[in-house]
Amino acid sequence: MPPLPPRRTLRDLLVPRDATETARQGQGIGDLEAMRQMATTAIPEVLRNAPVTSTPMGVFDTANALADRDYAGAGMAALGMVPFAGSVKAVGRAMPSPKALASLIADWKWRPTAQVKEELGITKLPEHVSQFGEFMSEQAKKATTRGLSARDVAKANAITQASIQRSALDAQKLRNIGFDLPADVQGKIRPEGAMAELLMSPLGKTYLDQLEAGAINPKTVEEMVRLMKPFGKDNDLREKLLRNAETAQLSDELTDIVGEAYSGSQSAARQKMQELTGRMHGIGPSKRGFIGSMLGYGADPTLDARQIILNTGRPTAEAQQFLRRSSGKGAIAGVDRLARRQEAFGVEVPQQLQPFKQHLVHHSVWDKAAGETTTHSDLIKAMLTAGLVGGVGLGAYGSNRKPSGEL
Repeated sequence: MPPLPPRRTLRDLLVPRDATETARQGQGIGDLEAMRQMATTAIPEVLRNAPVTSTPMGVFDTANALADRDYAGAGMAALGMVPFAGSVKAVGRAMPSPKALASLIADWKWRPTAQVKEELGITKLPEHVSQFGEFMSEQAKKATTRGLSARDVAKANAITQASIQRSALDAQKLRNIGFDLPADVQGKIRPEGAMAELLMSPLGKTYLDQLEAGAINPKTVEEMVRLMKPFGKDNDLREKLLRNAETAQLSDELTDIVGEAYSGSQSAARQKMQELTGRMHGIGPSKRGFIGSMLGYGADPTLDARQIILNTGRPTAEAQQFLRRSSGKGAIAGVDRLARRQEAFGVEVPQQLQPFKQHLVHHSVWDKAAGETTTHSDLIKAMLTAGLVGGVGLGAYGSNRKPSGEL
């Protein structure tokens, strides 16, 4: 069987590289008008190779479905390449029923739930996890009163992006290249913790100020990437930091979702979060629980490498064939399966922390599986204090609900 063709991003399909670089050097990747103009210029080039007058997302979905050899999905996605078929395609892209989702990964063998539950032996939340739950509660209350800011979302996204496919390393390696870590940071530091420390530095504040103003300076990002270099995946982090404004723009929608999940409408909130995740560059279904946790959303677990190994007993590489099924819906099905499993664990969660149960049980499992105690105190501090000074609605992506720097 020939190798799969490489997956293509929407930017690959719509935005020429020289136009992207022009935007980064000039108005900044956060400038919506610049991005609109680039797309307008690039779309005719894409459509010239399409069989009919197309829509960008139709081309994008079709390309990725073909890359996955999901030919049925490609056929449905191709309907989106015809403007008058938009309503048909919308039905095609609607999320399958829970039963249909579960059937996507029916052949993915997991260890028996009872066996994993007994192995973990978790009956209630550890104290440090409950403390993180209190932080989540404060974030959720903020969302329901003053609203989440673009800066809140940008910080949560940068921290989440740093955590993906990177491992903890000795803090001294960072100090050796000039990363000014606090003296109390000793031993190993996780990549998300390092990003949190970076966001709390003057460099981090400069980055957040530039992002909110809609003009990220590539030199600022280059210095951040240099300091994070020991963790690897430099090019990936560079792109994610440059494009962070795209996710930061979603602050008002995230505010509504967090508020809905906190009020008790968990099912509706999960569906909306699932859909919104599709617009967060670099955040797949498996990671939506992690970015959500820093914003006060706890209705989803995180299906990360540790959870996959624990629940399947197999290497994470073997999971990819299941997670990628039906253009990524396999990952959504995996998160749903993990959520049902965590409910079956019967972990006692205080009433005031019930809205965050899925994430808090995940946090407890994640630590217990590796014999660790992860307080996330660095993440909490960054979310509450990093880059607080900002204008009142002056930034290109400032929330229209409140001052961007308000706690």
